[in-house]
Amino acid sequence: MKKINIKRILNISAFVLILYSVIVICIKDKLKTEFAQSISYNNIVTADGFVARDEKIIEMPQNFNKNCIFFMQTAGERVAKNAIIAKIYDSPKSLEIVQKINNISQELDFIKKMSMQASKSNESINELNHKINENISKILISDMNFDYIEHKKLKNILWYLLNKKQIMLDKTNYIDKKISKLSDELDSLNKFNAQEIYSIKSDYNGVFANFTDGYEFEFDNNLNELLKKINISRTEYPNNVIGKIVKSNVWYAVLDLDVNDVDKLSENMTVKVSVEGYMNETLCKIERKINNKIIISCDYMNKNLVLLRKNNFKLNLGEYNGIKINKSALRKKDESPDSPWGVFVKRGKYLRFKKINIVFSDKNFIICDYGPKYYSDENYVQNGDKIVINGKNLYENKKI
Repeated sequence: MKKINIKRILNISAFVLILYSVIVICIKDKLKTEFAQSISYNNIVTADGFVARDEKIIEMPQNFNKNCIFFMQTAGERVAKNAIIAKIYDSPKSLEIVQKINNISQELDFIKKMSMQASKSNESINELNHKINENISKILISDMNFDYIEHKKLKNILWYLLNKKQIMLDKTNYIDKKISKLSDELDSLNKFNAQEIYSIKSDYNGVFANFTDGYEFEFDNNLNELLKKINISRTEYPNNVIGKIVKSNVWYAVLDLDVNDVDKLSENMTVKVSVEGYMNETLCKIERKINNKIIISCDYMNKNLVLLRKNNFKLNLGEYNGIKINKSALRKKDESPDSPWGVFVKRGKYLRFKKINIVFSDKNFIICDYGPKYYSDENYVQNGDKIVINGKNLYENKKI
């Protein structure tokens, strides 16, 4: 009985050992694959940055009331040296009257201009409706993309189109009545004698802003000095500071790069830079690279860029079209020194080696060139190929 039990145990042990060996062999030889897929890839680097502009704060005399200032310029508007930036009035009531006069005058000018354009327009209502619907669709897309600059521009266009339609459809002389009503209001307001007591002029040519953020400083394009100023503390200005003049179109930003992105950028490189909500893609130059920091420059200024200070920047280093492949799939065809790099793909029950031309390489993947010249060449990877990304002892025509 004991002999039978021992024999049975030995048989079972042998079976388990054989089964284990088969499983190990299968696991070791198991191939992991993924389908080749053509993509369009933007090589994007994001980094937090500090913006420096050549800025000069604007002060008014201490003895005047800041609540009685009427700005003659809007934020982001260009001003000439000695141009009047703001006027100070004798009372808040005078300021209120002046603001109403300004608003009504702008509305009157707009309606008169619209009325004239509508009367000369050859557009049909259907064409105008099409433009309105198209514009609404663009506004929705800009919302989804968080493109605030484009959204604001499109809303102004929509407002223009809707007013134009109202004028074209007008059959009750509504526009004439509106113009008459606004003109009467303007005449009434002009009878109030608002007293201007002081004018504030610009000491420089530049871009005006009716706000400050406490980080303004005059910058003479000394990049070494700029690196020292990125950690400056915010200044609390006295109450008589009313805005600033940005004296140059050229501005700079110091960006802190992630360690994985440092080698992607170099001095004198031109890149497309954007800041969500403030700036669409604009060409900027990398002026300096020091350790994990770069300084970029841009020679364009507008009302949105005046708002920049501490922001997240997106750098588009280029767009690549081709087939994305996991780096673990890269193999040489054989052990010879001149053997080309490529990948193995599954074709039925066999492996086949295919060549690639790499156009972009990242930490975990590559993009290989793909286009019409490759479509009929089966020696190169094709869209839809089943690429082996994990496996051992791979070679041409291996049966799997």
